[in-house]
Amino acid sequence: MFRACATGLILLACHAWLGAAEPDLQLTLPTAAYAVVGAEMGVYFDNVVLSESSGDFRFDVECAVGKVETQRWTVTPAPGDIGDHPWRLRVFSGEKLLAEQSLVLHVVPATAGSGQTLRLLIVGDSLTHASVTANDLAQRLSQPDQPQTTFLGTHHPPGA
Repeated sequence: MFRACATGLILLACHAWLGAAEPDLQLTLPTAAYAVVGAEMGVYFDNVVLSESSGDFRFDVECAVGKVETQRWTVTPAPGDIGDHPWRLRVFSGEKLLAEQSLVLHVVPATAGSGQTLRLLIVGDSLTHASVTANDLAQRLSQPDQPQTTFLGTHHPPGA
């Protein structure tokens, strides 16, 4: 009887210990990010957290510009935001801090590349092939005071 009780207690202790394991979490942020005045930029939490259960976490971003939404942090910089901004992401499970990482957000004017010549190669998969991003870039780069841009590669979307 004693042996059965001791075995049962050991199994319960092991089960509780295994159940309390910390989630496997890794952040994948660069050291710098860039935003352009007047153009929306966002960091989607699901894209920067390597975990099977990112929906179980609470995300907190500290930055002088932008705002946190349910699934992302976003900013549409104004001219007064030009410059460098410290940006820090913290990930929590309940009240416990699991991970944090910082970067520098560089906000540049919409005319930052004016007078330059660029050659642009967009690398991607079927989502890139759909040309939404390439067409958006082509439209933005066709405005006054933008760099002269040539799109490279085998696929040239209609807008590029």
